[in-house]
Amino acid sequence: GCGRVFEGTYKQMFNSIKKLKKLPKKTQIYCGHEYTVSNLEFAKTVEPLNKHIISSYNDALNLQNNNIPTLPTLLSSELKINPFLRSDIKEVQANINKKFKTDKGEEDIFTAIRKWKDNF
Repeated sequence: GCGRVFEGTYKQMFNSIKKLKKLPKKTQIYCGHEYTVSNLEFAKTVEPLNKHIISSYNDALNLQNNNIPTLPTLLSSELKINPFLRSDIKEVQANINKKFKTDKGEEDIFTAIRKWKDNF
């Protein structure tokens, strides 16, 4: 996932996400909240044909049903399933532009995804 933009701007959050994407792929991600299942439900809506999202969702449900945390995760995994890290992916861009009837660039795609998640 990606936290809501309470302070700062969407541009600042987008730039922070871009920095995170440059870290080594084996970087462990420790989130502040256990929102994995709900984040993956949203990700499936953004990218319904992404097999990595579907598989991760099923794995997360299994872990949750057995009271096992889904965290930490790896950046390499998040790059395949986290829509906030995938605003540069053509399929994600096409899905967002279709949903919102726009033709936006990467930063605007990120902003649209974050605003959509706010009301998901």
